[in-house]
This record gives sequence, C-alpha cells and structure tokens, in this order.
Amino acid sequence: MSIKNTFLAVFGIIIAGAIGYSVWQEKFRSEKFDLKLRLKTGEYHEVKYKFSHTLTHKGIKRELLPNMVLSANAQMEKASINAEMIVGLDVKNVEADGTMDIDLFYKTIKLKVDSPRINIDTENMEPIDPNATYKTAMMDVYSSVIDNRFKMKVDSTGHTSAISGLDELKTKVKEKVKERSMVDINDIHIKDRAEAKKWKEMMEKNQYELLLKAYLRVLNFLMKDTKQMIENIIIRFSDQPVSIGSKWYEKSNVDTGCPAICDANTIYKLKRCDENNIHIETTSKIEMKELTMTEINYGDTILNQRSGAIVSLSIIDKDSGLLQKSEATAKFNGIEKREPDRMTLPLRPTESIPVTFEGKMIIELIK
Repeated sequence: MSIKNTFLAVFGIIIAGAIGYSVWQEKFRSEKFDLKLRLKTGEYHEVKYKFSHTLTHKGIKRELLPNMVLSANAQMEKASINAEMIVGLDVKNVEADGTMDIDLFYKTIKLKVDSPRINIDTENMEPIDPNATYKTAMMDVYSSVIDNRFKMKVDSTGHTSAISGLDELKTKVKEKVKERSMVDINDIHIKDRAEAKKWKEMMEKNQYELLLKAYLRVLNFLMKDTKQMIENIIIRFSDQPVSIGSKWYEKSNVDTGCPAICDANTIYKLKRCDENNIHIETTSKIEMKELTMTEINYGDTILNQRSGAIVSLSIIDKDSGLLQKSEATAKFNGIEKREPDRMTLPLRPTESIPVTFEGKMIIELIK
C-alpha cells in the first residue's frame, strides 16, 4: 500500500471514529439525568485525598531599633504543604427521604510542611522538641484525629449538615495538652515542699493556657481542612434533572491559604457522560474584599484580601452519585495588610504584603 493510501485509510478511521463518538454522545445529549447521591445503609468506602499547597509572600524581617521601633525589611518567603490522607466513609442509616447518616474518619495522614518557621515530615519524625510549641501541637492534634469519627447528615443532593465529632476531639486534645503541661516537682529547686507544690501548680496552669491556645489554633485548621475535604468528596447536585451542557450554581467553601474558610460562588457544568459515569466541571470563583484577624504573637490586626479561582473535573458514578475521581487546580492572589497594635511595644510599621497561593488536589475512590 502506498503512503498516500495508508494516510487516507488512517484518516478515514479517525473520521469514522469521530463521527461514531459524536453520534454516541448525541444519544446522551438530549437525555435528562436526575443526579442524586444514593448510598445504602451498611456501605463502606475509602477515599484517597492528596493535595499540595504553596503559599508565597513577602516575609517581614524585623529588627529592633534603639528607640523601641521595630523596622521591617521585606523578603520573599515560600511555604509548602503536601498531604496524603485516606478517609473512610461509613453509611450508618438512610432515611425515607434519602437523607444519609454518614461517619467520616481519617485512617492515615501523611503530612509534610516546609516553611521558614516550621518543618514537619510525619514519615521522618525527629524526637519532639518541647520548646517547638506549634510543631508539637500539629503532631499531637493530627495523631489524635486518627479514627475519630465525624458524624454528618447528607441529603440526596450532596448538602451536608449537623457535622459533629469536634467535642470528642477537643477532649482528646485537652488531655494531651494537660500531659504536655506536667512539671516534675523535682525540677523546682525549692526546699519547702508545700511552696514547691504551689509553684508546680502555677507553672502547670500557665503552661496549660499557653499550649491550649496553640493546640486549639491547629485544631481549627484541621476542622477547616476537614469541612473543605467533605465538600470536595461529596459533589453538590442540581435539584432538577440536567442534561449535557446544563449548569447549576451553589455557594461553597474555599481554602485560599487564609486561616479561615471563605465563601465562593461555584458553577457546576455537566460536561459529558458515558455508560457508567458523569463528568462534571466545577469552577469556584472568589473575590474576598476583607477578612480581619488578630495575630496571636504581636496582637496585630491582619486584613486579608484574596481573589482567584479553583477549577476541577470530577467523575461521578451515574447510579450512586459517588465521586470516583477528581482533579483540581487553584490559584489566588492577594494582600495581607498588617496594622500593629499601637499600645504594644516595640512599635511596628503598617505592612502590606503581597500573597500568592497555588494548589493541586487529587481525590480518588479506592474502595
């Protein structure tokens, strides 16, 4: 066969395949799909959740001057977080209206944090330094959450409510803080044992209060990430039947690298379907004008501004509505404006710090 005839044959196969695919998709194009999450009592699934975040900003190198004024020189800093988690989804009950009682729990957590202020690698752990308060808090909180069950109600359109389990986790964390706050009375060099006991109680109380702030801050981060993960695993469906090209809209929660979750306008679009799966594209846009926080160390007021989007493509089982796989990318830009507490020495200048947040996420049903 000549080169020309071979080319024509291959070209013909490609054209025929394209026409066949178009006809096959056209079969679904006019079809309406009543997308619902339809899990059954007793079902158990496991999901692998991987993400990587990079937060780049101009860090402030502070230098205390003789007149009790803190100077600030900007320099670029980068912090990255890589995590891989396996979570279990245990369907405990399904009500007559389709609402499901689901337990979610972490089976494994692998976490690696690289930043100028903290470095953690759960797969290569060094002995815990009791002076590294925040690092110790992260390790203790993340180890406490393993197998802790978060209970939630999920309706057939994927909306979650009544998430519980935080109180039990807080109790575990407070017990760990109490353990870390213990002071050996033999380390208190006071001969009078009654006086030494008073000092021991006072030191333990002060240490407990100091550690508890750090531990609860880490716990808030964990709960933020857990709520974000639930929204990513359980897709929100339209109340009405949809077809290829249909769009529906929701308010959702988005992680932009701030300590708080931010509201976003999310657009869902049914891109295509095959015999078993539905392919949904999701775009979450955010324009956060201002989020005010107070920094623990200096008491500064921090005004956060963010704008950007998360785009994902998810594969959903047509019959059960359960996520099979999802891949997402995120990018946000913004400003952190720090307004110092003028009543606290040393005096500090107002700072406006550019921030860039980029992330990738992969979710995959493994059981």
